Amino acid sequence: MRFGSVKLQAASIVVSAALCFGSAALAVSPFDQLSADEHWRVIETLGDAGKLDGDTRFGRLSILPPDKSKAWKSGARGPRLAEIMIKQGPKAFEGVVNVDTGKLVSWTEKEGVQPPWLVEEYFGRIPAIVKAHPEFRAALARRGYTRPEFMKCITLPPGNFGEERFAGKRIGVVRCYPDGPLMNTFPRRVEGLLVFADMNTGEIIEIDDYEVVPAVKTIAEYDFASVNEGRRFNTPLNVTQDEGASFSFDGNIVTWDKWRFHIQSDQRVGIVISEASWGDGDNRRPVLYQGYLSEISVPYMAPYGDWYLRNPIDAGEYSAGGLSDPLTKGVHCPAHAKFVDALIVTDRGQPQTKNNVICMFERASGDPSWLHDVQGRQDRTLVARMAARLGNYDYVVDWEFSPDGQIKVRLGATGVVAIKNSVEKNALSKSAADERADAYGRFVDDHVVAINHSHYFSFRLDLDVDGAKNDFRLGKLVQKRLPESSPRKSIWVFEDSVLGNEDEARLGGGHSKPSLWRVASAEKRNGVGYPTSYQIMPGMTAPTLMSEDDYPRLRTGFIDHPLWVTAYDAKERFAAGDYPTLSEPGQGLPAWSKEDDIAATDIVAWYTIGMHHVVRAEDWPVMPVLWHDVTLRPFDFFDGNPAITMEPTTP
Repeated sequence: MRFGSVKLQAASIVVSAALCFGSAALAVSPFDQLSADEHWRVIETLGDAGKLDGDTRFGRLSILPPDKSKAWKSGARGPRLAEIMIKQGPKAFEGVVNVDTGKLVSWTEKEGVQPPWLVEEYFGRIPAIVKAHPEFRAALARRGYTRPEFMKCITLPPGNFGEERFAGKRIGVVRCYPDGPLMNTFPRRVEGLLVFADMNTGEIIEIDDYEVVPAVKTIAEYDFASVNEGRRFNTPLNVTQDEGASFSFDGNIVTWDKWRFHIQSDQRVGIVISEASWGDGDNRRPVLYQGYLSEISVPYMAPYGDWYLRNPIDAGEYSAGGLSDPLTKGVHCPAHAKFVDALIVTDRGQPQTKNNVICMFERASGDPSWLHDVQGRQDRTLVARMAARLGNYDYVVDWEFSPDGQIKVRLGATGVVAIKNSVEKNALSKSAADERADAYGRFVDDHVVAINHSHYFSFRLDLDVDGAKNDFRLGKLVQKRLPESSPRKSIWVFEDSVLGNEDEARLGGGHSKPSLWRVASAEKRNGVGYPTSYQIMPGMTAPTLMSEDDYPRLRTGFIDHPLWVTAYDAKERFAAGDYPTLSEPGQGLPAWSKEDDIAATDIVAWYTIGMHHVVRAEDWPVMPVLWHDVTLRPFDFFDGNPAITMEPTTP
């Protein structure tokens, strides 16, 4: 959940048609985000059409992906279109503007959905109303807090549990921390006090004082001044590129070794890789049309009060202000990294530049790319990285390109684990309650329990292996019994099949049923006669342990299977649906994945990295980065090892 320091925009929305803007720069690629000039042109178009008023707030204003029927072709691909999601009072609207002509293409009121959460809703009027409420002030006093004006409060969407009392309302839940000099304020949270508010009317619906936990005095800082013990390595370790980087930019198109791709940062999902292709002589072979982190779900596993509500759908609900955060050398990225900026829309419609939201750098791990005897090559990869700070957690997403044709997507989880304050001091304390204080988590500090939870990250992988006409091939390793005359009694054999429809392509995995997932060309074969393909090689997966009727599972149905394969549809972009804020069950992949044909056609793979987290002491006060990944691995795409031609490394 995102609630870092964000400057609220004080300016009003510009609704006049008398805007002044320069001529829009020619885009290098149709995937390029809107320029500031193009952004203002969209605002002017909406104003001229009478679609803006004083209540208008923007959840999204972004380039609409280009027409895929013209994929992998140079030059213009039709008009540049901008998509808009708007909140006006309690209503939601979405529209499309032709940026080239300045015409409004479509405008639709969306009923039965909630627009994306806004920055001003985090920190705006509701916390002030709550802090002035006498019932809330009395509840604070029962915990030893006597100065509500020094409370830092934030309002967040609590999810949807089908509760009739909240039906049709834009519900926010208010959580508070005492303000002060500490960097890590999470252990000081106000525990057991929950406030529900109607975000549209400002009404305080309910104040639930369900557990009085006195103010905790635990300090758990992690800045260097607080933890410095004089620890240092004997010598520095520096990575430099005296002759500069080996990758180059042409606008937002990156070229490195045999790889070429477009890169940008999207306000909702962060890094988007488009049209990644491999150079084969004078030809370029399509591999990945588009890939990005589609959605995040983090359900917590405690049944009481504030904690049952915690099931954020982070990318769709909490990306106001932009999912990707600014990166710094020496912290997020190495010193030799290059950076990419982003343009986002503020709540009130202004374009705002966020600097350094992507870093790119080459990495030499010291591992061999391949070797035999005294022959071999040192590995070298290109990394595109983003980081998202979502409340207490930080997530790092790497797209790593290799000279052997692999694309590895790595997900690193770090930050501060979510904690509940406890009357009991530690795991040895005797509890007067019916349940142990650590029944749903583990103590990590005095009076501090880290709650059990799960993480799910859905990646949308639109592979176009040697073109868009692809098959999904499911390979199984099957035991074969040998004749009684054989000294061996059994072996395994590889059986490969092409799946026919989406319903067949909701897949799981595991060691007990070894399988091989591939997106293969329906038209091209390699030198020995096999279809060219890319394997989706899974890393960590964690099947959900929630019941089928549990709302956090119903609202994020993409977690039901590690892999889904669907027929390409330009409207199907986000795994939990376009509007996950306070959403109804069944949105996104469960609604799309039916019986559409997926043989010899354009298909999209959706892979979910999942992990269950039982917190350990070493995850406190800040968690070491825990990495998981999924690899897109060439499988019969080449006629041999493509890394064999790499130049030997000079010692």
